[in-house]
Formats: sequence, C-alpha cells, structure tokens
Amino acid sequence: MNQKPTHLDLALSSELSYKRATFMVHEVEVLIQKFERYQVVAFRGTEFSGLWSRGGFWDVLRDLRVWPVGYHGLRGHAGFLRGVRLIEKPLLEGLDRKLPVYVTGHSLGGGLAIPAARLLDRSGFVVAELVTFGTPRCISKGFEYFGHISVTEYEFGNDIVPTLQFWTNRRHLDRTPIGRRRSLNWLWGRTWSDHDLSLYIGSLSGLG
Repeated sequence: MNQKPTHLDLALSSELSYKRATFMVHEVEVLIQKFERYQVVAFRGTEFSGLWSRGGFWDVLRDLRVWPVGYHGLRGHAGFLRGVRLIEKPLLEGLDRKLPVYVTGHSLGGGLAIPAARLLDRSGFVVAELVTFGTPRCISKGFEYFGHISVTEYEFGNDIVPTLQFWTNRRHLDRTPIGRRRSLNWLWGRTWSDHDLSLYIGSLSGLG
C-alpha cells in the first residue's frame, strides 16, 4: 500500500472529480477518496462541455466573481473563497481527522483547493500536500499561511488560465512548468488548448 499519492495520482483524482462527487453544494462539487494511510480531496473544475451543462452556468458565474473578499486570513477571488465557505460543513464532517489530507483540483477546482487547504489546516487537519493543475491566480494576501504546506501549482505549456488576472496583485503560491511550451512569450503566446487536464496527466505519466 502506498504511503502517499504521487502527483499523477492526484491529477487522476482531479480528472475523476469531473465524473463523480461525494457531495455538491451550490454546484461546488467535491470528491473525497479515503485510503489506508491518507485521504484525497479533489475539487471539480469548470464544466466546459457547455454553458447549460451540469454546473456550467454556475461555474462561469463563480469564475467571474473576481472581486476581493476575506476568508480565514486570506484575501482574494470571491468566487473561489466563497465557494469553499459554502462547503465547509460537509467537507469537515466528511474527512477522517486521523489521516493526512492531500488537496487537489484542476482549473476552477485548483482555485477552490487553495482556500480549502487553508480551511483544513486551520481546522486541525494535517494537510500533507496541495497540488493543483492549470489554476488561475487566487489570493493576494495570506501567502504566509501556506509556508508549512508542500505546494505545487502545475502549469502546462502555454496554458492561458494561470496567467489570468495578471493585471491584479494576485499571484501564485508556486509555479511549476511542465510540458513543452509552444511559445516563449510569457503572455501573448498563451492558449486555451494547453489547459486540458489530459495534457497534465500525459506529461506527469511521461507521455507528454
């Protein structure tokens, strides 16, 4: 039995969160997986299959709520921080306090994972690792609260989403590039086609 999940395992959990949820509150969908030695919390990202698809409309609204709010010492994207506030109770009740927690998510899911890791840490859980994929800038205040948590924010190729809100004072906790970049231009070479989670999975599995 593995002592802890690999980053590929967490990417696969993020992928699974698009198909399965342990609970959902106001279209914030959360997948909890419990293993012998650890547990994983994965947040579903934006549903891109259509505006009127499952959660699509509400996901877009959450993505667009960019004004700043405060949450557990953090300050940042209202859609993400308030989204986690909505699921506080079922999240805290659904986890085992005896097992370390790995928090993950893709895109919008990564934006939710960041304040969720802060919530869990402040609530007494051992947050072993926070790993996100193609996450937009989320917070502008409270970076110091993640100093004791291992954080990796993967950015594939020229994925445009991690650059969103570059005009604000929000920034990433960590920025880890993977995959081949189509353009070396930091901003104007960005593309939505590099945002697909399958590209992150392929790169982490050695296929991309």
